[in-house]
Amino acid sequence: DAESFNKVKNWVKELRKMVGPEIFICIAGNKIDLERERQVNHAEAEEYAASVGAHHCLTSAKLGRGIDECFLALTKRMLEQQLARGAARPPSKASAGSARIQVVADDSAAP
Repeated sequence: DAESFNKVKNWVKELRKMVGPEIFICIAGNKIDLERERQVNHAEAEEYAASVGAHHCLTSAKLGRGIDECFLALTKRMLEQQLARGAARPPSKASAGSARIQVVADDSAAP
């Protein structure tokens, strides 16, 4: 709802202040199963997420939709940053050739 959306804006500011600008944030628009009751326009939420460098996803905890995708997007961004940091450093003997990371979404467990 609109109140939660305004709270998210404050939480993002607090996270950036406490953790720093490199934190990865994923803003979940929950309760997509209640689309008729939507109070926050999807485009507005997407625009806000983009403006703060966050990922926006639509979820339904009730139906179990979108949650895996949200965590997968967050994980991919974290790994990409880690790889970029590693590429900027000369490889050590222990890690030479071991910088390959692949994220796979395992949908076989889905109902």
